[in-house]
Amino acid sequence: MSALVEAARNGRGRNQNIEALRCLLMFCIVLSHSYVHGIFGVGHEHEDALNAWWGLVFSSFMVWHVDGFVAISGWFGLRFSWRKFVSFCSLMGFYSLVSLVVVAFSDVPLSGNARLTGGWFGSAFLVLMLTAPLINAAIDRLSKGALLRSWFLYAGGMFAGTIAMRMSAADGGFSSYSYLTLALVYVSARVARKLFSQPIKCKALLWGSIVFPLGTLVCVLQRILPSLLAGTKCEVPQLDAMYNYPHVYLFAIILVLLFLWHIKLPEWLKRICNTIAPSMFGVYLLSDVIFRGREIIRIQEFWLFNNTSFSPLFIIVACAVSTFCFCTLFDLVFRRTLVRVIAPIAYPALNRLDLLWETAFNNIKEPFGER
Repeated sequence: MSALVEAARNGRGRNQNIEALRCLLMFCIVLSHSYVHGIFGVGHEHEDALNAWWGLVFSSFMVWHVDGFVAISGWFGLRFSWRKFVSFCSLMGFYSLVSLVVVAFSDVPLSGNARLTGGWFGSAFLVLMLTAPLINAAIDRLSKGALLRSWFLYAGGMFAGTIAMRMSAADGGFSSYSYLTLALVYVSARVARKLFSQPIKCKALLWGSIVFPLGTLVCVLQRILPSLLAGTKCEVPQLDAMYNYPHVYLFAIILVLLFLWHIKLPEWLKRICNTIAPSMFGVYLLSDVIFRGREIIRIQEFWLFNNTSFSPLFIIVACAVSTFCFCTLFDLVFRRTLVRVIAPIAYPALNRLDLLWETAFNNIKEPFGER
């Protein structure tokens, strides 16, 4: 392991560069949602304030944020823990209750939004937490050659299925918003971890990262060119989520490697990110509440749009920053309160359950040990 990787670790063994990347990824999610669900997004009040093509580019070039989180989990490996599982579900349950209150006072009908906060990602990631140990064991067992061949068949089949479903206007099981997408990104990051045990040169990673803008540009032009040729307005100013497209998740993995091996951050920034990074899932859940009760984000953007001379892009960024800061502070306070109340009661029992679970899983995995 390189000296830079060692230097980036804090006292708890967490890589501070990766914690900074988590914060960046979450801010990009909030920024993207500020556009999609705000007054400048698709089908909203001031959609034409942003040029349709600019809206398309703005949203399309940020789709790597979800894959980035899963790539981090895949590179370091998810280890199932009942303590983490209960904490994960508790956060989703709490913010779902908050969501019911928010939706009740918003303009969105309650019947269509009375679901578990966290959307598709939260439920899909729960399934990934349960299946990750089996995925890890299978990947560890294969040789590098067999693993690479298997990955090409798996990723190629998933991509072919996605394209076929998109062309037939039916997502089916290949939808970007599914467990299959998270599993694909997770497996790809695990494969990269096994194939590239030594740091890759920064220049090689930067050249590899070109796959994202080129691939995204192709997707953007595919949407824009028919409108240009027909001389009509671009009717859909954003792409469907491309989380299971190869250029997106490969770029997310490259981004993880750049932060892990090459990017140097100032100490003050690493300390801040190290403090707030554990709250990023809470930020996602609470921002999901805010964006679901759409009036909240629209009120901010509408007031700025009518009372200032700021550009729509500035308004979107400003609302994203305020939402991110509020959600982070809220979750930091809530998480500390929850830990103080729950930890003395639940953690000892959950730790014992984790020990029993690990022993049972090791007994199952032992006959299929690594070749």
